[in-house]
Amino acid sequence: MQVRSETLDIAYRKKATLVVMLSSFLLVFHFTVISVSFPQIQTAFGVDMETIKWVLTAMLVSTSVLLPLAGWLGRAAGLRNMFFLGFLIYTIMTFLSGSAWSINALIIYMVIQGVGAGILMSMAVAMVAILYPAEERGKGMAYWSIANSLGGSVGPLLGGYVADNFSWRLIFYINTPLALFGLVVCVLFLKKDVDRVVEKFDYVGFALISLAIVTLLLALSEGRVEGWNSNYILGLLTTFVISFAAWIFVEMKAERPLVEFALFKDKFFVAGTIITFIIGISLYGTNFLMPLFMQKVLGYSVLRSAVIIVIGVMISVFFGRMSGPIADKYTPRLPLLIGITLWALFCYAFSFNDTRVSFTALGLVMVLRGVGYGLSLPPMMSGALTTLSARLTTMASGMLNLSFSLGGMFSIAVLGTLLDKQELIHYANYASEQNYSSPATMSAISQLQSFFSSIGHAPANAKGLAISVLEGVVRREAVVSAFQDGFIFITLATLIALVPAVLMGKARRER
Repeated sequence: MQVRSETLDIAYRKKATLVVMLSSFLLVFHFTVISVSFPQIQTAFGVDMETIKWVLTAMLVSTSVLLPLAGWLGRAAGLRNMFFLGFLIYTIMTFLSGSAWSINALIIYMVIQGVGAGILMSMAVAMVAILYPAEERGKGMAYWSIANSLGGSVGPLLGGYVADNFSWRLIFYINTPLALFGLVVCVLFLKKDVDRVVEKFDYVGFALISLAIVTLLLALSEGRVEGWNSNYILGLLTTFVISFAAWIFVEMKAERPLVEFALFKDKFFVAGTIITFIIGISLYGTNFLMPLFMQKVLGYSVLRSAVIIVIGVMISVFFGRMSGPIADKYTPRLPLLIGITLWALFCYAFSFNDTRVSFTALGLVMVLRGVGYGLSLPPMMSGALTTLSARLTTMASGMLNLSFSLGGMFSIAVLGTLLDKQELIHYANYASEQNYSSPATMSAISQLQSFFSSIGHAPANAKGLAISVLEGVVRREAVVSAFQDGFIFITLATLIALVPAVLMGKARRER
């Protein structure tokens, strides 16, 4: 849709914005509602966790492969047509996923659904950039951010409720009418595309970047299980490096490259891409750690954990609506720096949590996360696109979403490995301090042994039970310390984003 934002009437802008918000809400809602329902799906099909994780990994891989195509698809088919195709694929595959008869069928459906998700994800940001002129783009990104936050609010709550009370298939059947509604709204509200340009497709470039994305995501997904120094993982990483280098070489020589390198001459886009990658690390990383900590360490139910997460998400709705206009009026740098700092402060505060933390304290810490997320996201996206031409905007939106997804996968891969290793290290350290020559250890064992003897256990059994309880306490403390290390890692990664955020300061004046 090659329409200048200045020529669009306000009524149409509202309708088209609704389509964008609906698509964004749908994607985030779907990802979160499936994530919290993993245990039920795993039980239903009788598979291990390494198998069930492919439900989302497969979708993420196919989604990521579609993102570099955003620019070519938007020009060749038009945004309205691509929205329609994305909603159509998504609707059909959502229904079929709910009726999947095996885990393999579910994974296949999710792969195809990822194609629709990739189309919708890239076209949403591009549509905002077209609907809103540069001086109002922050406001447009705020609406997009609000939809993401609402999806992140409803998803965990509904997913937790369904996981605790109903069949896992319901999570797909609930999503189906939402996707169908999006399809209808797309047809009714969006104008027909004009000035479409069907350019020569860069088959070689697409094959190389797809190979690079797939091998990198597979390496990140499987590294923890296979071993980072295994031949399989090293082979994947080698293939990634070679295919990515070959892609750069081919694209620099191509007459019509899939991704134009003019994008990377724009300092605001480059800064935005780096920030997006780091925010992906922070968002996916905290979404990975928090439910595990609350359920594994604190013993919360899925629904109770979701309530805590939703507190931060709802706060982000308000601050997301506020940060967009601030970025428009002043610069993206101001809300970005404040938001990233608060996000890092949230991660650092969460690193002090242990088994004694209360529900109220967790909720208060989540307020920091909500404010940080709300202030960061709209200016991050609007600032990255602020000086780009209309031709490059759709292409850039795909690359920004790809950067976000890669940051997320990188974070989960690192954190999964970090938790495993740090738990073992902390357990060894704590266990070494609990020896029979230690008065504190002997006193603890003696008290526990007396307790078990008082309730009827034989002396030998009582001592064995006492030692088992002590070992359990040590292991639990090791798990808590490993989670704390994970949040320190995310804190440090988030702080790095402050450097490129400073570069956003003059974007409004130089546009």
